[in-house]
Amino acid sequence: MNKPQFTVLIEGAGTATCISLLKGLAVQDEFSVRTVVIDMDDSNAGRYMADAFYATVGSKDDAYVDTVLDICAKEKVDLYIPIIDYGFRKLAAAKTRFAEAGVYLMIADDAAMDVCADKYNTYLFFKENNIPTAETWEAVSNGDFSSVQYPVFIKPRTDGRASLDVYVINNEEELRFHTKGNDNYVMQQLIVGREFTVDCLSSLDGTELVGAVVRERTETKAGVSVKSRMVEPALTEIISGYIKTIVETLKIPGICNIQGFIDENNNVYISEINPRSAGTHVFSIQAGLNSIHRLLQMKHGLSPELVRSQITINPNLKMIRFWDELFIDGETTSTWPPLLK
Repeated sequence: MNKPQFTVLIEGAGTATCISLLKGLAVQDEFSVRTVVIDMDDSNAGRYMADAFYATVGSKDDAYVDTVLDICAKEKVDLYIPIIDYGFRKLAAAKTRFAEAGVYLMIADDAAMDVCADKYNTYLFFKENNIPTAETWEAVSNGDFSSVQYPVFIKPRTDGRASLDVYVINNEEELRFHTKGNDNYVMQQLIVGREFTVDCLSSLDGTELVGAVVRERTETKAGVSVKSRMVEPALTEIISGYIKTIVETLKIPGICNIQGFIDENNNVYISEINPRSAGTHVFSIQAGLNSIHRLLQMKHGLSPELVRSQITINPNLKMIRFWDELFIDGETTSTWPPLLK
């Protein structure tokens, strides 16, 4: 019997996120999937794991949308998964163009982007919807910081990525140094405790949460988790309730990830909404939520309820990440043989 066929386009071929999704497609056997990846750098690992690769302009470029639409037409793409945050706004604005071209673009609409992309708006959304979160203030360069209780945490208000320009601030001198001439920061109550990410899958229209894996980021490097484990079931249940409210209120379609903290008293604080797949989605794939596979099932016509009934999560999983290499010699690509004993 012939398998249903899809062509899937994923951007950011050199990122851990793209490669996570390629791994998810590789381990499913229900669909025949042709994979197309794109990146502004043609020297990347993902291109050697996909069926086709295109070097493109960067996602900030005004020509980006037209470039991707041309690739979608050439490759007859069914599903396009963007993962580079910088291009999300222009892609959301072009959602109708992709739909008219027969492409399901996995992107939230402008209203959701207003909440996710601006971290102060994220805070206000949490407050309005009774989601526990760290107290947050606008950290403007000429602000009055005399009443601030240190230490605090600052991060970019918009265009933040991979823990860049994120600092723990211990006094007013440090705060003024980092915010001098830069109003693109928010300042947050510093929460000391465990950090977690929730890998989420929702329906194609974002109205229904289908599945979620709540994983603790036990060690991170450059904003990417290198060691992870499942959060204990009682806290997972509490966190999942908040996640359902967030995803279904904002109507975030397909795959997204939401981050937060658990303090020493097991109080939960939700901190970030990222309307895209996460770099450590591989953990959730192995835990039982292969979101890219389940997304294709819904694209093929399965209801969210039926997809949800097929998902079983392993609550005991742990992950340790390590480096691996590809070797390119002309047209020949190789890697190491399996190392596990």
